[in-house]
Amino acid sequence: MYIHGGGWTNGSKESSALTFLPYLEMGWSVVNIEYRMADVAHAPAAVEDCRCALRWVYRNAERYNFDVERIVVTGNSAGGHLSLTTGMVTADAGLDRQCPGDRNRAWSTGTTSMAELKVPRSSTGMASPTS
Repeated sequence: MYIHGGGWTNGSKESSALTFLPYLEMGWSVVNIEYRMADVAHAPAAVEDCRCALRWVYRNAERYNFDVERIVVTGNSAGGHLSLTTGMVTADAGLDRQCPGDRNRAWSTGTTSMAELKVPRSSTGMASPTS
């Protein structure tokens, strides 16, 4: 899941499409998300949007063939911060209770892990999708 940057006040998912092209070239699936900007909705709206996007990924994993055991949440600048909070905030914080289309809350968004992400490098210097 990729979250664009922009200082929480600008930027868009469309403007960052080339940023995650290397992931696509490695055969990874990328869910490129949008979030409400700070000048439109006060905090923690952006975090709520990102948590809801992660719930969408889990809810639609079977349909789009996502491996829920190998989800990476990443981004640049403000998107990096939102990636961190999306991964670290626990469900009991309540920031994903109002997700659109989420009538069945019986499924999990997985475990929260801050384990170091280790991606092996190929001889070209690009990360290998086989890890």
